[in-house]
Parts: sequence; structure tokens; C-alpha cells
Amino acid sequence: FVTLGRVEVRSRDTWEVVSTLAIPGRSIVDVAAFDGGIAAVDDAGYLTLWRTAESDPFYSVAAHAGTAVRVAASLDGARLVTTSQGGQVRLWQLGDRGAAPLHDLHGQQGLIWGAAFSRDGAQLATSSRDGDVIVWDVGSGRVLRTIIDADRPRALAFAPDGTTLFATGTSAVTAWNLRSATRRSDGHEVGITAVAIDPDGQRV
Repeated sequence: FVTLGRVEVRSRDTWEVVSTLAIPGRSIVDVAAFDGGIAAVDDAGYLTLWRTAESDPFYSVAAHAGTAVRVAASLDGARLVTTSQGGQVRLWQLGDRGAAPLHDLHGQQGLIWGAAFSRDGAQLATSSRDGDVIVWDVGSGRVLRTIIDADRPRALAFAPDGTTLFATGTSAVTAWNLRSATRRSDGHEVGITAVAIDPDGQRV
């Protein structure tokens, strides 16, 4: 997890710190784990990759102009997405030596708050501060669906089958059926900043 601009890797069993990952002169703002490694983005817009159990990065590249906001990895570890304060969404193909740009996804303005892959890696959802959510086809980079949500979703998660997208915002948790474009919402008194779904899709 990210604390004070660096990443702490802890043991699942003992919760002891196994390693600390830092980038001199830059502050890490988000982190994601993928098969065999860890990805992070920072306040200078860089994407940096570490291999599991190594404290020195094996790859770093300027991903965005200005501060990066989010990084997320597909479940199969084949792709990453990074987002920026300026509305840029970039897909990356992961390889043994680093990450190669795959698509720049255009269609949103302003800070991109949320990013999540579907379980099969075929879809990507992103949300912006302006309140729009876009579902993208990962292979082609084309827009599959655009959702306008006045609740300004900050965190996103797909149901296991990829047909329902959960979004949390300033006052509600919303479940969007991506086939019918219908929605269910559960209101809250305060904003919600995170959402997760268990592997069988029965609990959110």
C-alpha cells in the first residue's frame, strides 16, 4: 500500500514490512500488483515497475504530463492502465522488460478518478471528476458505453461476469447493468471512496 509517497509491501500472514519501494525525488500516488510485480504512478507522471521481492525498479517511463492519478492491472497481468489529472487514459501492454503503450483513450475531461478492468480483461471502465463513466473495449480502444452519473463516481469494480459495473460516489453505491443500461442505487450520507467485490460476485 501507499503511505507518505512510498510503497510498503507487507507479509499477508504476519503483516510485517517485507520491503519499501520509493522513487527519489518523486512521491508515489497509486500502486497496483500484477503477476510477478508491482506498478506505481507518481506526482511527476511516471510509471515505474518492480519485480516481486526486488527493491530496485526494472522499468520507469514518463507516462503522463503532470501528476498521474491511478494505475490498475488486469487480472491476467497482461495489461495496465494509467490515468492523469488532465484527463489522459493510457493502456499499456506488460512484458518481461517493461510496458509498451497500447492505446491512448480519448473521451473524458479533467481528473480521472477511477479505473478498473473486468475479470476477463476485455473491458476497462474509467470515471472522471466531471461525472462521466466510460466502458472501453481493451483490444480496440473503442468506447462501448458512456454513462453520465451526477454522483461523480470515484471507485469502480466489475461483477465477475462483466455485465454489471459498481460505482461509488459522493452519496451512493450504484450498480449499472451494462446490457440494459438500467441502474440500482443505495444512498449514503457521506461519500464512498472504494469498492470491492468478492470472487463469486455475491457480496460488494
